[in-house]
Amino acid sequence: MYDIGDKICDMHYGLPSKDYDGNKIKVINHIKIRLDNAEHLVRALLHNVGSDKHKHLDNPYRVDNKYAMIVGHEFGRHQAVWSYDDRWFGMLEFELVKDDPSNGEPPNPDPREAIQMAIRLLGGYSETARKFQISRSAVHQWSRLRVPANRVRMMARLVDHQVTPEQLRPDVFTESDEEA
Repeated sequence: MYDIGDKICDMHYGLPSKDYDGNKIKVINHIKIRLDNAEHLVRALLHNVGSDKHKHLDNPYRVDNKYAMIVGHEFGRHQAVWSYDDRWFGMLEFELVKDDPSNGEPPNPDPREAIQMAIRLLGGYSETARKFQISRSAVHQWSRLRVPANRVRMMARLVDHQVTPEQLRPDVFTESDEEA
């Protein structure tokens, strides 16, 4: 959606809730530090992480005061940098907020997010491993891949259904299975 160097929002009025196209965004992380010649750092970052189509140019990015510009993307999150009066440097990480078609019901998390949530609710990796009588590395494997289907209902019960079987394994369980 965004390319390296795209201006995405104006930082003049604090943390943004929308980008320039009107898309809702949620700021996950933000830092602001005092740094003389901050604009030079922003230019260097943009130049070094720039897209291949810009690599041949000396420095194609114009740094405008307090406008956040994209420098990276990872796992659905975007990273941007900005400077203010050449004395302040800032970075923010954000994600796009999708419109909620569920009529006010909380959205289903990604299965890996649901697994991470369940592991946190169970007290962490070691405690989850103890409760399932498996190794800690097996729990780490679950968090990277998926919970085995035969363990899903037990995990949901252990967290008092704060995470449901459907959220943990939507490929196996449906809402009608949860009621069974």
